[in-house]
Amino acid sequence: MTQPILPDRRMILGILGASAFSAGMSGRAPEAYSMTPQGGEYGDVILHAYRSDGALLDFAAFRDRQSNGAGESGYDDVLLNSESLTVAQFAPLEEAEEATAKLALPGAGPYTLALSWPTSHGYSALLADLPGPGTYDLNELAARALHDRQAQRIAAGPIPDDTIVKARKATEEELARCDALGLGADKGVSAARCLELAAEAQLMLDRAPGADSQRPSRGRHSGHFHEGSRSSSDQCLECDHGGKAHTSRATGGQRPQ
Repeated sequence: MTQPILPDRRMILGILGASAFSAGMSGRAPEAYSMTPQGGEYGDVILHAYRSDGALLDFAAFRDRQSNGAGESGYDDVLLNSESLTVAQFAPLEEAEEATAKLALPGAGPYTLALSWPTSHGYSALLADLPGPGTYDLNELAARALHDRQAQRIAAGPIPDDTIVKARKATEEELARCDALGLGADKGVSAARCLELAAEAQLMLDRAPGADSQRPSRGRHSGHFHEGSRSSSDQCLECDHGGKAHTSRATGGQRPQ
């Protein structure tokens, strides 16, 4: 049985972002990520997350990055039903052998994993649409999701300028390189680069003339990244709630490596 969404700000921001990704977009098949599906319709999702230098994060390092060193109070991962946006499971991530983390899918889905995660632009709500049981690079999933959401936003107008087009092309080219690599350090470095490029393109979109008029309405969110590092438990992410943006104090968080 799904649980009602609790009014935690970070969770709500993640849910709002997931709605923009799930609207009109079905999850990709595992084969689309050059990964091999595992098990049947219900099964485990195995996640690998790498630092930009190619070092695989173990579960402890992953939790430290997710929480920005805040510990258990900063663990905000939640598994959402991508269609109904109800919470399928709180804190689904577990330690995994020879991987960063894993989670068990409670049903057929589709599901979206939401959690706080950094780029060089600061912390934001990472949203990863899960294609199904299998093994994936977390940064690659998030980069593809953000890149695809940008395409939906651009399709609604206005036409982006050349700098945004070039930034998105750079993301697309890196995603193609990442897709051609097998799971491992090289792919991890490329995936981290993909997320950085997608975040940079998102910032350009957010700063573009007329960007405010393109903000999603209530219940829709484009997954903004905001400059300046913040603690994952005290983020500043924009979403539409009666025309006002959430604000919080900056806390001088760590920059990811």
